[in-house]
Order: sequence, then structure tokens, then C-alpha cells
Amino acid sequence: EAGTLERYAAAIAAKLEDARDVCLAAVRTLGMLKGGVIEKHAAGIVALLAHSDRDVRHAAEKTLGKSGVQRTAAALKEHAAVIVAKLEDSNIRVRHAAVTTLGKMEVCDLDEHASAIIAKLGHSDGGVRWAAVEAMGTRCSLCTHSDGTTSKYSLIQLRPPYAREVVRTLEDSSEHVRREAVATLGTLDLRDLASNAKDIVAMLGHSNEHVRIMALEVLGKLGLGDDETRYSWRTSEYLNAHATAVVDTLQEDSSTHVRYAAATTLGKLDATTLTLHAAAVIAKLEDDAENVRRAACKTLCNLDTAGFAQHASAIVAKLEHSDKGVRSAAFQTLGSAQTEKVRCEALKTLGKLD
Repeated sequence: EAGTLERYAAAIAAKLEDARDVCLAAVRTLGMLKGGVIEKHAAGIVALLAHSDRDVRHAAEKTLGKSGVQRTAAALKEHAAVIVAKLEDSNIRVRHAAVTTLGKMEVCDLDEHASAIIAKLGHSDGGVRWAAVEAMGTRCSLCTHSDGTTSKYSLIQLRPPYAREVVRTLEDSSEHVRREAVATLGTLDLRDLASNAKDIVAMLGHSNEHVRIMALEVLGKLGLGDDETRYSWRTSEYLNAHATAVVDTLQEDSSTHVRYAAATTLGKLDATTLTLHAAAVIAKLEDDAENVRRAACKTLCNLDTAGFAQHASAIVAKLEHSDKGVRSAAFQTLGSAQTEKVRCEALKTLGKLD
């Protein structure tokens, strides 16, 4: 029973430094106790987050999680020196686990150890470099301000100059590191992200499609989105500057998934800029891949009245295409038309069909 276990909690915690199997059993047993009891033995549990055995690390993380987010963050802050010391451990798996654990700290506390993480961006082991980049972009931790309010930040969002350190890893030999670097840069605030956008655009030419997709998704954050009504100051001016590069990707990339991501990203342009590139999007109503056609259709629905009217004839022409999927995409696009002019032209064309 829990009451009995609580009486022997100290004796159980003493076994956290024992052999692997005993240690694992001990940390799992502590996980059966109440959060307040777990907190008393946080130091020993936190140390296990950098253990060389994966099962032990996972058990320690799970046990700490049962003590609550705030208690876990407090334990990590109090015993951060233990984890930082593991960054220089001779075992690669321990170093990797240490960097990952630091990424779970509150970002304001993590900032005190930023230099140790940045140093690992140049580590010889790709797994450690990947974890270091991830730690720089972790934004699930809360940062408490002097007025008592809290916000979610990544380390590079809190300290934008650190972004240049992450940008350097875009040239890393590991594709996993490069992809994570793009994702981490995506946690920057809008203006800081825009200042690093050229480096992200360069990733559209990367040989790995997952890196290209991530680059497009991050670039999309520069445009209009679902949060537009919440942040009325936000415009797509930053994305507009890179619209041509995204269009080129839409037209030339051999990957269906990349073309889909490109079509989706173009949908976040403002109506005026989208109108300038509408012809390229309309052409994708004939793409071989259904998901690309649907994405093109959805993007064209973002044209304003003038833009829709300007390109209506090209969209209507697709209604006579031999492929049912293309005709369907054209119908869906025209269905969003807001002007009587566009609707009339569509109806006239439909009347000519057999």
C-alpha cells in the first residue's frame, strides 16, 4: 500500500545508485508514491535522467512527471548542476540524455546553462548535436515574469542572438540535425524569424524532402494564419518577400509531399501577392497528386474578389479537363467565388459542356 511505501521511501531512494536492475525497480517504486513524497527525493531521480540506460531514464522521467510540472521544473532547476556535469561524461548516451534533460527545464533557468548547450552544437556525435539543437528550440517550458505572468518561450526566442548558432547547424553533416535546426528556428518570434528567413529558404534546395518540407512549414509561419484574428498586427509581408522561392518549389520539386507543403504555404500570402502567383497555383489543379490539387484549390480560395475575377477563365477551363480529379478541384475552387462575375462565367462554361 502507498502508506507502507511512504514509510520506506528513504530506503528505496537509497537504491537509486545501485546496479541497473535495482535502480530501475527503485525509481519505478518511487513513482507509486504521492507527488510531495517524490519531490523529497528529486535530486536522486533527476540524476537518473542522464543515466546510460534508456529504461532507467524513461522511468525517472515518468516518476518526476507524477510530481507535477511545477515540481519537476523546480527539481531540475535546483539540481541542474548535476545534469550539466553529465555533458562531459565519457558515455555518448549519457551526454545525449543530459542535453535532452536540460531542454525540459524552464527556459529562464535554462538560459543560465546556455553556453554549455551551445558548446555541444559542435560535438562530434550527431545525436548530441541533435539534442542540443532541440534543447535550443524547446518551448513547452514556462517562463515566469516579475509581474507573475507566464509565457512559453524557446531558448533562442528568449535570446534571439543564439539563433545564429543554430543557423550554423543548417550545414551539419546529419540530416536529422539540419531538420531539427529548421524546426528550432521556427520557434523564433515573427521579426526574428524573418531576419533568418534567407537561411531557411536555402533549405528548399536540400536533398532530403523532410528538410524541405520543414523549411516550407517554417516559412509559412511568416504569413497569414489561424492566429491572425488574435494578433491583428501580423501581416504576410515577410512571407511575400520569399514567395518566388516557394513558387519555384511548387513547380519544380519532384516530391508530392513537398509540392503539397509549397501549395499550402502559398495560401498564407496576402491576396495581392497571391494574385501575382495565381497562374502557377492554377497549373497545380492538374497535378498528378490529389493532395496537391486539393492544396492548390484551398490556396486559390484565398484570392480576393479582383484576383478571382482576373483568373476565373483559367480556372473555368479546368472544368473540361479529361481527369475527374482536376475537374473536381476546379469545381471546388469556383465554389468559393464571392463575385457574381465569376459565378456567371462558370455557369456559361458549364452550359457548353456535354
